[in-house]
Order: sequence, then C-alpha cells, then structure tokens
Amino acid sequence: MEKVFLEWTYIPKTYFENDIIVENDQIHLLISNGIAKMELKNYNPQIKASHQEYNNFIESHFISRMIENRIDYTIKEGATIIEHDDGHTEVILKPETITITVTLPNPKVKITGFDKDGNINYDSEEEERKKQQEFLSKIQNVLDKDEIVPHIIESYKNSIRFPKEELIYLYEIIDALQTYFKGKSEAIGRLKISTEDWSELGRICNNLPLKQGRHRGQMIGKLKDSKEGELEKARDISRKILRSFINYLNQS
Repeated sequence: MEKVFLEWTYIPKTYFENDIIVENDQIHLLISNGIAKMELKNYNPQIKASHQEYNNFIESHFISRMIENRIDYTIKEGATIIEHDDGHTEVILKPETITITVTLPNPKVKITGFDKDGNINYDSEEEERKKQQEFLSKIQNVLDKDEIVPHIIESYKNSIRFPKEELIYLYEIIDALQTYFKGKSEAIGRLKISTEDWSELGRICNNLPLKQGRHRGQMIGKLKDSKEGELEKARDISRKILRSFINYLNQS
C-alpha cells in the first residue's frame, strides 16, 4: 500500500522544548527539530493530498505557544512524499509560507519539588506541558468554528509582527469582543475579566502619549516610547482576555 507524508518546515528549530507526537486513526504527526511530518494513514490515491487541509491543525500547536510566550516562528509548506508500492519515492514540493515575527521570551527556570522521602511531587516542566496541551485542545476546538477566533488571533499576531503598532492591534482584540458581545459590560461579565484590567488596556492603548498607541496622531510633540512595564501590562491583559475567550467558547 502506498504511504503518503506531508511535511512542513519551521524556524526556529528549537521552537518546542520537546518533540510533539500526535497519533490517531487518521494521521501520525511528529513535530521535531524544524520539521513537522504527517503520515496520512487512510490516504485515497483518487484524492490529492493537501497541506491546506491540515494547516490550521499544524499551526494550532504554534498558536498556543505564541499566545503564552510571544515566540517567533516561520512555517513553510514543504514536500508531499509518496512511497509507491513498486519501491520508488515521489517527492512533490510546494513552497508556501506563513510568517510571524516576534520577540523571543526569557528562558524559563525549571522548578522541581520533592517530598520528605526524596520523591518528585512537582515538576514545573511537566505542569507546563499539561497546561499547554489543554489549551492547545481548546484552540483546536474553536479555530474553525467561529470566524472571530482567527480574527482576534490575527490581531494578536500583528501586535507581535508590527511592534511599532503593537498597541493598535492589541486594542483590536477588545474592540472585536465588545462587538461580539454587543457591549463592554457584557464582554467583561461573560469573560470574567475585571473592569480594572479591561479599562487599563484601553488606557494604555488609547490615552497615553505613546508611539505605539492608537491616537498618536493627536499627540504630536508629546509622544514617547512605551516603557517596558506598560507594554508588558498590555500584553498580559490581552493574553488573559484571549485565553478567557477561548475558554468561554469551549464552555458554550
């Protein structure tokens, strides 16, 4: 029986701390060292294998990392590899690129806890993996089901891709959600976000005379670069809001 594989390449090769393996009745996927390779288990030779069918599934793994850590990545559609029954291998190349440019985060510190007998009872890396997997599943559940999800994720991506307009794109997230919920109060209530956080993000994005802000054209001569603390606060709040909305959609 013919075997068919789809490949994607990505940088940086160290984007994931550990290999990612996904296996079910339909596919076997390995993401490791700059290559995502997927075997299509139930390949029908009458239907052309398509990267596009799986692009969202592949990118969802990167999105979950990007939201939490603002890590840069570039994904390229790579080869379609067909291992024929007669023993020869056909390699079909199709270059397409999805690019996001971001700032790499500071390295995390591993924390390991031990009980009185010396046994490990807490591993921060393992806890982080569990949280990432849970959030990844939630993203995959809603990425194709509601058009607002790719819209606000694109705004978040753009806040990373275009740092000079970062606050403009972060504000797009709450602007879109206020429209979705038909009002600020309803959005805050449904997402269980504090009024203080919501208002603070709006204040940073709109009211401060910052070069990265939305109303900088009205503050000529007064503009200053955002302090790292202001940007970090805006990033933290927007991340919290984005995660809360994805959680909300999974519960509704």
